[in-house]
Amino acid sequence: MIGKFELGPNYDAWFPELQDQWGKAVAGEITLAEALEAVQTFVASDLDAKGISYTVAE
Repeated sequence: MIGKFELGPNYDAWFPELQDQWGKAVAGEITLAEALEAVQTFVASDLDAKGISYTVAE
């Protein structure tokens, strides 16, 4: 085994959002950059709502 994959504290919340945004990007409704920004915003909001501290990489 090479490593271990951890799903994280809010995987069940953000993964459907990623799927939704990916579908929009593939359909040409938004760019991939816009999709990723939307997912990052969603994750940050969800973590804030759950009282979980995090750091956003720049």
